[in-house]
Amino acid sequence: MRNGSVFALIFFLTVALTIGCAKSPEQHYEDGLQCLGEERYDRAEIHFVKAIEKKPDFAEAHFHLGYLKGLKGFPDEEEAEYRKAVEIDPNHARAHFSLGIIHRDRGELDLAEAEYRKAIQADAHFPEAYNNLGYLFFRRGLYQEALEEYQKALEINPQVRFARSNMEVVQAVMGGQLKMVDYDSFERAIRLESLDPDSALILYQKLIQNNPQFAVARFNLGNIYNIRMMNQEAIDAYQSALAVDPSYVEAYNNLGNIYEREDKLEDAREAYQTAISLDSSHVAAQSNLASLLFEMDQRAEAVAEYQRLVELIPEDPQAYFGLANAYMKQGNFDKALEQLQRVLELSPEDINALNNLGVVYVSNGMYDEAISSWKRALRQKPAGALERQLELNIEAAKQQKKAQRESSSP
Repeated sequence: MRNGSVFALIFFLTVALTIGCAKSPEQHYEDGLQCLGEERYDRAEIHFVKAIEKKPDFAEAHFHLGYLKGLKGFPDEEEAEYRKAVEIDPNHARAHFSLGIIHRDRGELDLAEAEYRKAIQADAHFPEAYNNLGYLFFRRGLYQEALEEYQKALEINPQVRFARSNMEVVQAVMGGQLKMVDYDSFERAIRLESLDPDSALILYQKLIQNNPQFAVARFNLGNIYNIRMMNQEAIDAYQSALAVDPSYVEAYNNLGNIYEREDKLEDAREAYQTAISLDSSHVAAQSNLASLLFEMDQRAEAVAEYQRLVELIPEDPQAYFGLANAYMKQGNFDKALEQLQRVLELSPEDINALNNLGVVYVSNGMYDEAISSWKRALRQKPAGALERQLELNIEAAKQQKKAQRESSSP
């Protein structure tokens, strides 16, 4: 009898635990996203499939399963999942956009255009859709229409991938700096940059011979040299791009990167400032200038540049983090506290922000708050030196708190 009761209890607990561990479709979906981000594709697929089994009309799960199928090299299954997503949710902008890419790659430009327009109709602030629509117009020889779409993309997001260089290419074709017959070679060179940079380099050199006024090819050539740490060759290529087009913002920004690498800080500063003077919305140049001034210990100027950066990208926690550091360097801990709190509103478990927040609290004699912040950072399981530093900070704050209490005792 006693044994039977024990068995029944164990059985009950096992069932209860099993039921408690059953995951919802949403939990499977979130697990799938995490595995996808960690490039654990097989596990991600299992979670997305389970989410769909439990909730067949889960449009986001269908979309991400399609994206995953594309990564794994199953284009038919990829397309099928995107189509399921838009059947469930006709306003699924990313699924329409992805279908547009599939049609574009097949050469089905009218169908691609239709999907991009559906994406824009579903989300009027979808910069990549405008960018890709612009590319379709360009390939059809509708250059002015292409420029208009690229401009829309850049107005929504000045950093949208390829929109700026796409616009420069259209302008080069319209201005006679690039022969359309050479455009396919240019596209091939871009594709080869990461796969076969030597071949890309040769293609760019040939393009420049045939189109000496094509600044983009000179700039891209500079990028290959830059990645290879061939500083002087990169500088020469960027400067040759600027000789052709003195308003080439990206060339100034990249020159600044190389000058920093060579410890030519004043030259770097001038390059970044020139880029910003040409395009006040250029996030990379603004960020680089603020960071450079911080390293140069130009404290007031660094604060001013980080303030401008925050205005440009108000939803980016790293912009506020940089501004907080600049205030800390000034000794303005109250302002630093405000900015770090903003970082944590946007990214609640940012370890670096939590660490610096502890430092700010200690500077104000708020030891309990500092210890709490550092313990919160430790819960993120940092590795190596940061973990040890957080532990030492906590012990030091405890000692300081004890000394403060003893000194204030009668």
